Amino acid sequence: TLGAVVGGTVGGQFGADTLIVNGKLTGAQVLMTSATDPNSSSDLADSLSVSGSMSNSTVYAGAGADNISVDSHLIAGELYAGSGADTVMVGGSLGGIIYMSDGADSLAAVDGRDASLLGGTENDSFSFSDDVRDSSLVGGFGADTVGVTGFLRGSTIFGGSPAAGGSALDGSDTISVGSASASVIYGNSGADSILVGSNATASTLIGGSDNDLVSVAGDLSAGEIIGGSGVDSVIITGSLVGAATVRLDASGSTEETADSITIGNISSGVVYGESGADTFNINSDARKASIYGGAQNDS
Repeated sequence: TLGAVVGGTVGGQFGADTLIVNGKLTGAQVLMTSATDPNSSSDLADSLSVSGSMSNSTVYAGAGADNISVDSHLIAGELYAGSGADTVMVGGSLGGIIYMSDGADSLAAVDGRDASLLGGTENDSFSFSDDVRDSSLVGGFGADTVGVTGFLRGSTIFGGSPAAGGSALDGSDTISVGSASASVIYGNSGADSILVGSNATASTLIGGSDNDLVSVAGDLSAGEIIGGSGVDSVIITGSLVGAATVRLDASGSTEETADSITIGNISSGVVYGESGADTFNINSDARKASIYGGAQNDS
């Protein structure tokens, strides 16, 4: 147990270690394992608890099911959780670079600012109770859950791996945000669900391969939805406005699966069915609208 830590190196190296910092942790290196062999089998489940904020610091948690808790902000540093089913709890803003690595990991924070969060293999869960801005959230392989209760602004979310978006190792991801602005969400491979609880503005939502659901509970404005390959379902409860575009398949696709789209109304927008016997449902008016069925028997 330590008081506030400013600079230097602390930690227990290999084994099942517990480090409690009663104060802030700033500009320090924390070694709960070996920095040169972080996934050694000699390392076990560690616990790191910081009662203040953690900033400009580098943490190596290592192998094992580690538990990391920061009562305030975790910003402008690097956290290497290592292999194993790790848990990270942040009582304030999340920033910096966080590598969750292998294992069914869990991370919860109030909000995200300038954060780069990288999941690994297995089924990870990332949740933010408020907003996420100017950040990148990557679920990685497995059936991941990424939730942002507030708005997503200027950020990117990947359900799978950016480098291998079509990999069979990716599972059925669930990505939910309160609203989206100037952001991009990729489901990647697997039967994914992309859910926007309100409006999506100047944003791109891409289901990817397999049978995806893309749902916007408000308006899609000046943005784009691409269903991708598979039997996809697109639902826009509000309006298609601001010359927004929906493509049930990727542009130029020759895939012949039957996709469906349901829209409350169209004030200004374009819908492309592409290939397949697609179903179009417009519940109210369609003004300044262009709807292209594409190949096969559409309705």
